[in-house]
Amino acid sequence: MKKHGSIILLCALLLSLVLGGCGGNTPAQSETTTSAAQTAPAGSNPAENYGELAKVISIGGNPIGQTAYTWAAAISDIVNKKVGVNATAEETKGYPENARLIVEGEIEFGFVNNMMLEQVYNATDSYTDMEPHKVLGVMSISPTEMHIFKMKGSDVDSVKDFKGKRIGLGQPGGISLEIAQKLLEALGYAEGDFKGFQVNLAEQCSMLQDGQLDVAIWIGSATLPAITELATSKDIEFLPIPDDVLDTLTAKYPSFSKCAIPAGSYRGQDEDVQTFCAENVLAAGADVTNETVYQVTKTIMENLDGLAQVHPSFGKVTKDTVLTGLTTPLHPGALRYYQEINVPGIEKFAN
Repeated sequence: MKKHGSIILLCALLLSLVLGGCGGNTPAQSETTTSAAQTAPAGSNPAENYGELAKVISIGGNPIGQTAYTWAAAISDIVNKKVGVNATAEETKGYPENARLIVEGEIEFGFVNNMMLEQVYNATDSYTDMEPHKVLGVMSISPTEMHIFKMKGSDVDSVKDFKGKRIGLGQPGGISLEIAQKLLEALGYAEGDFKGFQVNLAEQCSMLQDGQLDVAIWIGSATLPAITELATSKDIEFLPIPDDVLDTLTAKYPSFSKCAIPAGSYRGQDEDVQTFCAENVLAAGADVTNETVYQVTKTIMENLDGLAQVHPSFGKVTKDTVLTGLTTPLHPGALRYYQEINVPGIEKFAN
């Protein structure tokens, strides 16, 4: 299996220290896989194919230091400890690459968002070259809020003032760029109305501070470290998205929903900022065995307190949130676990 990154030793050590107290002993790793007969639930259909537990899995995140990589590293660490599977967090360019790697069988799991999952599953939009039905949902982790911000005192007063301005859009191949382009389309901007810069969030913050950008656009789960760092030393302002724009956007892309960046997420941000959200989703390849996905899902759900010590998003995951925004089929391994714990609404995914 081709690898696209690995957990750096320091990160692994820190995660081990944090998650080590989550309960239970690390299963001894074996050269053989666990048989389906050993793990099929009592009363289940013995003819159902649970498959064998994989010995090695990879979880696609995004660049080291960004949120999805932290999630992938935390899940890999706890799965290593609790299940005895050799799990690795993979550094990738972001969600679109994760989707492609899953479809191509290069990684078993990866983070995407619910809009992308629907497109990849159906092989539509930017993913028409992919084989459909190869990526399935496992769980929603948290919403990602669209952040639109500028230096305080600039002459950009609203999202309708972008003509002729320098706009940070997100890095090539990343989901922020794709969603920023959909937002600008909903705002009525055409190519040439502004000067776009395809750079990552850290570069956008630096360029904004240096006067090289007028506006930065990025979608991610508040609170984002790069914006926090900028807001600590400089006065910035967030631009809300008006209702008419949100109505246009969510009508065309139902996977988006109206939401807000909560007041106090960043220094100087004293009020909620109206925006829209997409859901972060852990996805798995359709060819990954049911037993493997079942064990990963179960391990995440039974160790949320420890995972929340690594990243606060896990502290918001509950039985009531794991299906939020999911419109495509669940992986049968995840479905099996959610049926066992009676997740609300799971019956919609059972057929």
